[in-house]
Amino acid sequence: MKYHRRLTAALLVLALTAALFAGCGPRYRTVEGDTQSYQTSVTVGTDTLRLPIDVEDTLNPFTSKTNANRALISLVYEPLFRTDDACLARPAAAESYTTENKTMTVKLDMNAAFSDGTQISAQDVLYSFEKAKESAAYKNELTHITAAKRADNTTVVFTLDGKFTNAADCLTFPIVKNGSAEKDESVPVGTGLFRYDRSDGRRSMTVNPYCRVSSVNISRIDLVQLGDDSTLLHTLELGQIDAYWDDLASGSFSQASTGSAKTNMPNLVYLGLNGSSAMMSSAYVRQAVYYAVNRRALASGAFKGCASPAVTPFHPEWHVLVDSGYDTGALSLDLSRSQELLDTAGVSGNVGLRLIVYTGNNFKVNAANAIAGDLRKLNLRVTVEELTWEDYTAAVTGGNYDLYIGETKLPADMDLAVPYQAGVFYGVNQTDTTLIAYEQLASGKIAMEAFMNAFLQNMPFVPLVYRMGALEYTSVITPAADADYNNCFKNIDQWKLTRPEDQAQ
Repeated sequence: MKYHRRLTAALLVLALTAALFAGCGPRYRTVEGDTQSYQTSVTVGTDTLRLPIDVEDTLNPFTSKTNANRALISLVYEPLFRTDDACLARPAAAESYTTENKTMTVKLDMNAAFSDGTQISAQDVLYSFEKAKESAAYKNELTHITAAKRADNTTVVFTLDGKFTNAADCLTFPIVKNGSAEKDESVPVGTGLFRYDRSDGRRSMTVNPYCRVSSVNISRIDLVQLGDDSTLLHTLELGQIDAYWDDLASGSFSQASTGSAKTNMPNLVYLGLNGSSAMMSSAYVRQAVYYAVNRRALASGAFKGCASPAVTPFHPEWHVLVDSGYDTGALSLDLSRSQELLDTAGVSGNVGLRLIVYTGNNFKVNAANAIAGDLRKLNLRVTVEELTWEDYTAAVTGGNYDLYIGETKLPADMDLAVPYQAGVFYGVNQTDTTLIAYEQLASGKIAMEAFMNAFLQNMPFVPLVYRMGALEYTSVITPAADADYNNCFKNIDQWKLTRPEDQAQ
């Protein structure tokens, strides 16, 4: 497949890059059971960056919960792979991998070293894997990876359950040093670009002298206690911090006047359909709703450009969907088709529907009102009801709605089985066979077109958009910042800081 060729090419580039910098990275003399490090040659500049931290939360990657701290975690720890905007695995602490039957063998990049100078090992990966399996942040990614074992000090073999084919996309859990993450409040040792440092009594980060880059201009990151999340933009524009990550889960977006790096996230926003209600029990009506929604207008308007329109349950840039060659063009807005489906269902006249939405999320409230406007063009009289979180969840779980705006975060491999089996998609008709079709797709028994035919026929829910996240940053940072949702400060090793006081000197 094309994405295998892309990954092979990426690994080749990585190998060539590693060879070029072999003389300026860490050097090791490794003895079984013991690792001694020699002097490294990472060139470190003098710039100091300021980033927010929540001191009430932890920097333990397996137990932290806040946006600010999870962003910082991406600086201290590396996974085996990081995923890009297409949810495609890119090597990090892994050098390469192979798959055969129900096993995946991962070879470690032995240039990766922890900030205490010890080399990464298979045992560190096994320890991190077990922690990740227990962690709410990573366990869904690892649903179909049942076990891991050490082949040798540089190789880990993962056992797969055979129900999916993109295991590397899910190996994004942080690698920590064996035994260093036993307590929730622990700050484990990582192989990332920076290390947590409280040697001077302040909360800060300094460069990991054993990292795999040849130079980094930022020598220190001062960690600033954040206030309320709603004040972060103001704090940024006052110059008290230089950047912050926002997953935009609050439902609002105010772009920094200087810079914003948006990135894809695997967060599907969908229209839930009550298969037990008089109207939504008809597949024709559900299909009519699907073709009536203007997703492009939702993404640009209701979500302020912070979303990608989704006509399938998968992210539109997902490498498997793109490489399948499936033509999504026929799935666009089509009011004529919607009307034909309603006529087939015998629906005529001014029909009333109840659409519920959580009132605390502006993105979703705006989306609900926009969808109501779309459906009114078909003489479907939609009443939008904004509910508190408690009332919203009670209505959804109790089936007290015709339509609702919902959201779920899919694993990086777009595994629909995870939300299906968790019962996330409320209101699904009992005759729905979408999960069966998805499992056939994931195991290679059917193609994308066959799966989508089954999905469209069942129409268990209506995909709307995939949300984005954003890294906001000030003009002191050059070049332009880049971000991935699991690597929030993606190109930080290239950043240079120019503050007004520096220019005045």
